Amino acid sequence: MAYKIMGMDFENFDAIELHETDSVERANSWIVGYVRENNYDVYDAITVVAPNGFTKAEFSRDYGWIHY
Repeated sequence: MAYKIMGMDFENFDAIELHETDSVERANSWIVGYVRENNYDVYDAITVVAPNGFTKAEFSRDYGWIHY
């Protein structure tokens, strides 16, 4: 099972797959590293999508972390 990390651009209604991993914990950890490297300014939010298609977590510029 793979968890997809998606970069979300709300202005253009676009989602780009940034990375894929085998657990939600690893996905969250990957996002922390991605944000720390200052790569975050391109996306409005970065989401973790479970294999069943549901969003498990989201890190947004405006609200920080949200876990579902």
